[in-house]
Order: sequence, then C-alpha cells, then structure tokens
Amino acid sequence: MNIDKDNFNLNDHADLKIKMLNWANRFSIFCLLDNNNYSTGEPAFECLLAAGCERSFTFTGTKSFSAFQAFFDEVPSWLFGHLGYNAGGDDYSGGERNDNDFGKGFFFEPKFLIRLTGGSIEVLKSDFPEQELIRQIQESSPEVTAGFDIEDISHETTREDYLQDIKKLQKHIQRGDCYEINYCVHFTAANTTIEPVAVYKKLTEISPAPFGAFYRLNDQFCL
Repeated sequence: MNIDKDNFNLNDHADLKIKMLNWANRFSIFCLLDNNNYSTGEPAFECLLAAGCERSFTFTGTKSFSAFQAFFDEVPSWLFGHLGYNAGGDDYSGGERNDNDFGKGFFFEPKFLIRLTGGSIEVLKSDFPEQELIRQIQESSPEVTAGFDIEDISHETTREDYLQDIKKLQKHIQRGDCYEINYCVHFTAANTTIEPVAVYKKLTEISPAPFGAFYRLNDQFCL
C-alpha cells in the first residue's frame, strides 16, 4: 500500500511503531515483533503487528502439541503467541503458578496483521478497509504519557546464594560440562504503576535490540 508520506512519515520507524502500539493497545491480545532497524542482510520485515483474536489455542499438557498441529491444519494461518518452559508437561515443576506466569503456551490468529518493511507499510489482514485502518494508526496517541512508578523492588536470591551459584557454575565450566551459561535471577516489584507502551519506547531508545517484542495477553505484558 502506498501512503502519502506528507501525512504518514514512513521514514521515522520509531514514531510509526509507537503509533501502531498505541492503536493496538485497545485490544486485550496483540503482539509486535520488532527488528529495531538492525541491518543483517535483508530482513523479512522491520516489524510485524498482530492484533485482535480471531481464534486461539491454549496449551494444557502433554497432548497439546498434536492438538495444536490439528488446530493449525484445520485453518492454516498466521499464528502468534508463546511456549512456556513446561509446555509439554502435565503440571508445573516450580509449584503453584504465580502472577507473572503466562502459562504453558498460547497462540492466536489475529484479526489485524500489519507489516512494516523499509519505506512501506502493508496491511496483510484487516476487519475493515485498509485506508480506515491506516487513518486510525495515524491518529493514535498514547492515553498515558508517564512511564512507570516503582516503589519497591525485591529479589528471591540473596547475594550470598548468588555468589555460591556462580562458583558452582564456574566448576561446571572448568569440568567441561558446558561452555556457556545464561544464569538469571528473578526481581519483583509490587505496588507498581506501569504504562507498557511508554516503557517499551524508552527501552528501545536505550537498547534497540534485534528480535524485540511487545506481547500482551489480557492483563499481562511481556516487553
């Protein structure tokens, strides 16, 4: 689709993607895949936005993979979502599910699909005329401008436990059990006010990483 650049600045990807996110935020389910202008040959797209839910599939246990294949085979289409660490398990090895757990897995077929590549924006799927969709995106502005307000951050790993874990991991490397380790610790902030789109904008300004993503699943967000 050719868009009037006087009204729609396709060269300013950062501004355009925020407008797309502001527009998508009206939906309870959406996903933005973002390359952040990284030059690695010719990527298939700069960003891809899937919004709204036409139909969905939720993983529940060991039989979910075959059921998911049948779900796709019934109506082959674009699907967006996630797989949890225990997607194929029947229960959670980590105990009770916490508030930050997105579940075993979830995929959705979007009602709207928009691709931004180079100097063009392409509507791959829409519930209404393309020009109306483009107009809505053009006019989208954030409802909340503040980023976040965090009162208290807590962690589950003490400094002593962290250092002990590092020493154990170093021994694994010295023995040749592994050569690279991604060791993560969990931080939690309660009583927190966050405007996800504003935070995502700030994150991409500070660290514009390739393979970025903004994923909303009802009242949960992954940035």
